Amino acid sequence: MSAQTQHQVSEFLADRHPFMPEERSERLEVCRAYGRRGIVKLVEVLFEADYSDDEKCGALALIYGLLSTQELKVEAIDAETVEAATALLADAGSSPNTRANAGFVLASLALIMRGRDRLAAADSIGVIADACLDKNPGVAVAAAAAMANVAKFRDGWATVVGVTKAVPSLVKAMPTNPAVVGAIVPLTGLFFEGTDVVLRAGAMSRLVKLLREAETTLDKKCALQALRNLANNDEGKDKAIQHGGIEAVVERLGDEDADVRQLAAGALLTLCVALEAKQLFMDCGMEAVDAMCALLRDDAEHVRNNATAAIRCLSELPVAKAAFVRGLVHDLDLVQSVFGSSAAGPMCELLAVRNADVRASASAAMAAFCATEAGANDVVNALHVVKRLTTVLADKSAEFKTHRAAAEALRVLCTKYEDARKVFAHLATTGDLAAGVRPQMVSFPALSGFVVKK
Repeated sequence: MSAQTQHQVSEFLADRHPFMPEERSERLEVCRAYGRRGIVKLVEVLFEADYSDDEKCGALALIYGLLSTQELKVEAIDAETVEAATALLADAGSSPNTRANAGFVLASLALIMRGRDRLAAADSIGVIADACLDKNPGVAVAAAAAMANVAKFRDGWATVVGVTKAVPSLVKAMPTNPAVVGAIVPLTGLFFEGTDVVLRAGAMSRLVKLLREAETTLDKKCALQALRNLANNDEGKDKAIQHGGIEAVVERLGDEDADVRQLAAGALLTLCVALEAKQLFMDCGMEAVDAMCALLRDDAEHVRNNATAAIRCLSELPVAKAAFVRGLVHDLDLVQSVFGSSAAGPMCELLAVRNADVRASASAAMAAFCATEAGANDVVNALHVVKRLTTVLADKSAEFKTHRAAAEALRVLCTKYEDARKVFAHLATTGDLAAGVRPQMVSFPALSGFVVKK
């Protein structure tokens, strides 16, 4: 083919396939962008009215996914993401998904100081507080997450407390949006002023109700922590007692989650500093005592530690101490670790009960207490201890190990204390017990030296 023919053909091809320039649209496509301007371009979508609600919802989701580092958060803040997300969260015309995504974006940005500063400058806290009351659960939970992330920092705490409607809105939202308690916890935990503000908003009654009705582990943990924070002052204790806080906490002592059990024991420790709270705990019955004793055997060390401290606090009430010693009587190691020989008084009372197993365990405990000087002093100061130990020794139906424990305790007491020796000598030679004690002298000859032969 000649060159001329080739040229003519090429001209024909140009006619058949003319060049058509691509029409470029100013409208951006909402998709995952890479590079330094990815977040900036996505934020531009949020400000433009031409984009649909679905596109803005998608842009917010992409922005939230990109906020993985502090540097990216700063870039988003500089691109006015806070202002855009706040406007969308406040926009009742936006879909619940869009508003929820806006709330989560604000929650992420609140984790750095510049983000919290921008939230304060953009008046976002009031918008977030209103959103916590939203009828849509997704929006309300996202707003609660944002408020919690703001409140957990000192500067954010001051910002939230400084917005008049913020705390009342959180308290009002509790029944329908338990997630707001995640913000109540830091508000009441950082400074006492926050506790006062939350109590004035009427939080205690709602918090106790929430604790009783909570189904998720997170809700239980937040409610217990907030209750304990509020109970750190006298007004909080009084309100907790008034609204049934003791009973609500007791109900959570047997929870399947170890952290919930720990927080429940810790809340009791704080509440039961008050005498009235101790009495209310005892009004819950032996079920509450048994539940606390069970925590001493918990697999989790932090649960055991809180339970030990709470039981010691409750045991400042004598009737409570007697109940706990009764609940632990068969576990001498636990009695020793919680009370030491200070349990001698209540243990002495158990020497006189009808249950033979209880008397046996109480006798063993008395012998163990007498092994130390301080323990022997505690035992000898227990009312009627020599008579009750002698009664156990004279009991023909008791096992040998029970007789041996009672005899050992009596031997130590009679060796160290003249008054104890006189009482034992009298009981062993006269009265109803003498006939039962006399045969035991053969098995435990050390006791015969304390008896004056006539």
